[in-house]
Amino acid sequence: MNIILTIITILIELAFGYFALFALIGLGKPFERCPEPGEKLRFAFVLPVRNEEKVIGKLIESLQEQDYPKERYDIWVILNNSTDRSGDIARSMGAKVLEADVPVHCKGDALSFAFDKLMPMEAYDAFAIFDTDNVVDPGFLAEMNRKLASGKNIVQGRRVGKNAAANLMTGCYEIFYTMQNALFNHSRTAMGASGSLNGTAWVIRADWIREHGFAMKTMTEDLELAAVAALKGEKIGYAHEAVSYDEYPEDFGTSQRQFLRWSFGQVQCMRHYSPQLTKRFIKDGSISCLNMDLVFLAPVLVVSSIALFLIFALTSARVLHPILGDRFSAPLAAALILAAFYGIVCAGRLKCGNDVRIHPLSVAAFPLFLLTWLPQMIRSLFMRKLEWKPVVHDRAVGLEDVQELGKK
Repeated sequence: MNIILTIITILIELAFGYFALFALIGLGKPFERCPEPGEKLRFAFVLPVRNEEKVIGKLIESLQEQDYPKERYDIWVILNNSTDRSGDIARSMGAKVLEADVPVHCKGDALSFAFDKLMPMEAYDAFAIFDTDNVVDPGFLAEMNRKLASGKNIVQGRRVGKNAAANLMTGCYEIFYTMQNALFNHSRTAMGASGSLNGTAWVIRADWIREHGFAMKTMTEDLELAAVAALKGEKIGYAHEAVSYDEYPEDFGTSQRQFLRWSFGQVQCMRHYSPQLTKRFIKDGSISCLNMDLVFLAPVLVVSSIALFLIFALTSARVLHPILGDRFSAPLAAALILAAFYGIVCAGRLKCGNDVRIHPLSVAAFPLFLLTWLPQMIRSLFMRKLEWKPVVHDRAVGLEDVQELGKK
């Protein structure tokens, strides 16, 4: 039994150590700045919308204020299962509206419909994807234009909370996305590997869709697209200066529902893509495939880690460890993990400038915040089906409000 626990412990440590090593090395590298190209690509903003009348106006306003030639981009609202005034508001503000005439069960379905309709209709070079609760920095398109001109086909922007300072929970969400921005996407792209996508504020070239298609099977179309890109040898870029502001859940119930959808989609991706990603990594040594494989395996790794910790704590089991020897016990493991964890969190905050105001106790509470997701993570491992339910957004906050309230 002790030998089995030792092997499992070391494998889990190797996986988490791999992420930490990549993050720490990447943190020492500057954010990439691309030169200004001569060409201004033609973009379409694609906004899947389902009953978002309270927030859609602020998003459209921010998109209309882009520091980019107005004739080089359009705003498209993709109505799906919507019964409120979202479409009327969008039209009155000058946005173009498409109403889905096919079944839409998730965001991936709405995007697939939009791409199928828009590519034959207009000569767009690229699409920029946003959730309707977002507001967007004026420099977003200009920065993405530079990134695409530098050779990237898919690029993720920086995601910041427009309500990051609202309470303890939203502060924890801000830390989570800071880690994803700085410790995952920036670190990996700075090391020559592929970044990932996190749901909103990403762009994709139309030519890439024409060549590879866009037919997502899971509830997390962003993670799935990142897996498809890795298998195709495509490295996703990260644009730190392309900023958008997102509405974070402010209550426990909404956070749990949102994370169940994320975790279930992650497990779906694991079932669909992990065998292919593992095979490609073994065959070709693709670091991008290994990265995505570990992302999809994260629920298994986390649940296994918690289970091992409980075994140590409840049985006083001591695992023979190549470094710690027979002193490896639950209290020592907890102390080492927390010390490393807080160090990495602080490093990520400092890398991003630490300039977004959050609740003063959010950093201390962050490990507990992540533990609140554990029940849904365990549940998702045993689920086979989940109905997509939209999160209600009602914070009609404009870009000027975000910039005033969100900064220190």
